[in-house]
Amino acid sequence: MKRLILNSSKLCRIARTDEFDNGRVLHNWERMDTDKAEELAKEYSLNNRNKIFYVQYDDIMNPSSGLYWVGGNSYTSYQEALQASRGN
Repeated sequence: MKRLILNSSKLCRIARTDEFDNGRVLHNWERMDTDKAEELAKEYSLNNRNKIFYVQYDDIMNPSSGLYWVGGNSYTSYQEALQASRGN
């Protein structure tokens, strides 16, 4: 009997909520595990404090992680992240 071992890494990218691809396929997809992807989103948010970042997956059933990052802080609600990005 053969066993199939699945890699826990997923094809994902760090996305910004205000990005626009002008009808093209968005780039910068990489295969990485969830923890690494969240850490990278956090790092991006520290470097660009007024933008909202999140992990986007190449998976129609699970398109994003559900965490939004602003200034190194994570939020589970887009509305909370939006308020934080505006300084409210």
